[in-house]
Amino acid sequence: MSELVPQDVDKLPEITDGTNDLLVQVTDALGVPRNSLPDKSQIEYAWNNLPRLLSMIPPELRDERMIRLCVSVSVGLFDSAINYAWNSTIVELRQKVVRFGLLNRPGFAGG
Repeated sequence: MSELVPQDVDKLPEITDGTNDLLVQVTDALGVPRNSLPDKSQIEYAWNNLPRLLSMIPPELRDERMIRLCVSVSVGLFDSAINYAWNSTIVELRQKVVRFGLLNRPGFAGG
């Protein structure tokens, strides 16, 4: 799945008026005010900073969670984006524990 994440993170598409129009349509359909989500300028600010942040993540760790993170940011679901970043961190930490064999050591609570 990591092959779906662009390795050149500077080529993310622009947030357009169509993105905001979509959010208006969805919030209207659900009967909630548009201001229940961040406004367009806040989404654009976060989106424009995303390539710099993604470039700090090694390409081999950019997986489907990073795709979900990007989509979440693009529509202003910043709390969801943080959850995807957190989940990626926890998965990587667990893999490091397995690689280093900490669970198999005598006296370790998990082993």
